[in-house]
Amino acid sequence: MDIPEFIKKYVDYAKNTPRLLERLPEAYRKPRNITLAVAGVIAVTFGGTYISRLSTPSAQELAQKEVSSLVTEVSKLVVLPDGEEPVIATVNDPEKLRDQAFFAKAQKGDKVLIYNGARKAILYSASLKRVLDIVQMNAPTPTPVP
Repeated sequence: MDIPEFIKKYVDYAKNTPRLLERLPEAYRKPRNITLAVAGVIAVTFGGTYISRLSTPSAQELAQKEVSSLVTEVSKLVVLPDGEEPVIATVNDPEKLRDQAFFAKAQKGDKVLIYNGARKAILYSASLKRVLDIVQMNAPTPTPVP
């Protein structure tokens, strides 16, 4: 078995540094064992990185879980449209929305569930665990193209 050059240099360095060698047990002083130890450390590092990336959910999965948990919470309070997944919006600045009656009771962090097919919008306060308002949305009238 051919030993890589950088391992040979490391072993030569270790042989020239007696204090380092004195600390290592006899089994670790052999070039083959040093190669295996370095390869093991590299394998564990890359393996751990790979596994951590596999176990981390993607942003899309996290968003899907948030939507499903929000729909579950709101469905306990009101009957939601069947067969449609809502578009979720978060109220970030309620002061900008105060001129609209739908957002009169809105607070920062409240969620709006928008059901385009059923033409409904639901304002839900997660902090209060209450539905604040439900409105029927008006469909925009299409303008004819001349």
